[in-house]
Amino acid sequence: MSEYLPALESAISDVGCWTWWTANLPATFQVEFGGVQLWNPPRGEGQPPSSQVALRFRKPRLVYFLTLAEGVPADWPEQLQLDKLEPPGVGHSAFTLTSDVLCKQLIAGAVAVRALVGEQGVTLLPKEGEALLGFQAGPFGLIVAAESVGVFNHHGELDPPSVVAAIRKWWDYWREYWQRKDTLDPLPRDYACEVTIPCGPD
Repeated sequence: MSEYLPALESAISDVGCWTWWTANLPATFQVEFGGVQLWNPPRGEGQPPSSQVALRFRKPRLVYFLTLAEGVPADWPEQLQLDKLEPPGVGHSAFTLTSDVLCKQLIAGAVAVRALVGEQGVTLLPKEGEALLGFQAGPFGLIVAAESVGVFNHHGELDPPSVVAAIRKWWDYWREYWQRKDTLDPLPRDYACEVTIPCGPD
């Protein structure tokens, strides 16, 4: 589906943040985001829809943690994984699931590259047909190339048509959220909606 990956790029990078990562190598590497503009069922009564989405990369061939600024602790990947860092916001113009050019630019601009999988400067990206991820989040960055990628919410994996449908449903929900915000019947407060502010009348 041609619109699938660009739509997912936008849904994650508009107001999203990098919340966590985990690895079960050599089988999988997973990265999780919050504030994603993709409708998921609420996790409890009276709560907004869950904005958490995970990208699970299968058989990763390359995983690089990028340090993109001076003065950043060398163990920041562990701190992020242990919830000891405030989740950094994803750079809207520096997030891709499709562009090896952007990935190479991020690597070239890094102060330090830590290879969890592969060898920096030796393991090239991407190979034909591989899943790809590259992004900057504050002073941090991540590059992944793998055999395939799956999109997961708390209920399981979403196929490409379901991802696109969930993104469209989120925007319908966003419009309803703002229509009801200053009424006697507002929807539960939602961070992703609050920071995705309408520019004018609907």
